[in-house]
Parts: sequence; C-alpha cells; structure tokens
Amino acid sequence: MTQTQVRTRGDSLARVTHNQQIGPSYFRLGLQLEGEAAQIYARFRPGQFVELKLDNAALPAPAAIPPELADLAQRYIILRRPFSLCSLEVEATSAILEIIYGIIGPGTVRMTKLQPGQSVSVLGV
Repeated sequence: MTQTQVRTRGDSLARVTHNQQIGPSYFRLGLQLEGEAAQIYARFRPGQFVELKLDNAALPAPAAIPPELADLAQRYIILRRPFSLCSLEVEATSAILEIIYGIIGPGTVRMTKLQPGQSVSVLGV
C-alpha cells in the first residue's frame, strides 16, 4: 500500500472515551480512533454499521446482570457484534464513533463494563 492509498475497511483498535447509561437498560458508548483508522471511519455516516469484538470484555457483577440474562451472560462470545453508529465526530487526526445499545444478550451485558481508556477491536466496511 502506498502512502497515498487509504484503506476503506479494516480491523482497528479504538479507545473507549465514555460508556454512559442513558436509560434503565440503554447506554451510549464512545470509541476514539486515531491515525489511519480515523481516516477510514471519517467517511462513515450515522446509520452505518461497525462490528465490535467483545470476547475479552469482562462480565459485570452478578447483581448488575438482568435476571432474564443471567444464564446467557455466562456464554463465551465467539462472533463480533454489529452496531449502528448514532454519531460521528471527526477531527484532524482522530474520529469518535458513538453507539447506543440496549442490554439484550451476553455481548451487550459485557459492554456495560467497558471503561474509558480500554481498547476495543472495531471492524468497519
């Protein structure tokens, strides 16, 4: 790949900027990408999808897991989870993607534990 070529998709590491609860079972997650990854995602628009790799995300304390998801939450996560972007903020060398998600399964249960500064693998096409 030459210096003038920019990838149009790929697996990138994003840094969690915030993971704010906005309702009883809804959260707003911010992910910051820098450098080449920011250039890739700068062309995205709200409504487009990214996939998050959550196999290494921690489980919350049992009391924080909704009772109807207690059994499901224990499952190992193999596949990436798709999420639609709700907003995108682009600066010179970085991009911040925002996702709104509801707690509906083992992946989103684990997402509630993501803290600012943690890394998450993001795949966009």
